[in-house]
Amino acid sequence: MKIKTQLSFKDFLFCQYYVSAKFSIAIGIMAIGAISTIIVVIDMVMGDFSNFTFQDVVVPLLMLLGFPISIWWNSRRLFFSNPKLGKLNTYYFLPESFVAEGDGFKSEVQWNLIHKVIETKKWILIYPSPYLFHIIKKSEVGDDLTLLRHFLGKLDIDVQLRAD
Repeated sequence: MKIKTQLSFKDFLFCQYYVSAKFSIAIGIMAIGAISTIIVVIDMVMGDFSNFTFQDVVVPLLMLLGFPISIWWNSRRLFFSNPKLGKLNTYYFLPESFVAEGDGFKSEVQWNLIHKVIETKKWILIYPSPYLFHIIKKSEVGDDLTLLRHFLGKLDIDVQLRAD
């Protein structure tokens, strides 16, 4: 099976948010930041503004917004500094291996060496290693999605497919 896809910055960014949301410590810090921000806003509305210091307002906001802003900043830097990310890439799903090919690169990995495959609502993420993954937009898989799911489901690796 052959799939061609081109990644936009928006897709790359949202995929980075999806993958980063798996880190529970970051979600915990953001939740504490959100609760603290709500408390500060309620106190400001109900109370006297003169009792608040700069830290009372900024620290909860940094806890709430720091993680998403750092993901955006790093994703932007990574995407625009690596021109291959936004180019047209071709992925081949062969019985014995997975091949990724693009402008100036070609990578082939045996299926038994693939770390895992995850299907999300919008993407299929193929992890050749725990921290590196290929992003395939499901919208560009088209009618072959059922065939691809069937193929991936038969592999003897960690495959997490959606039921829909």
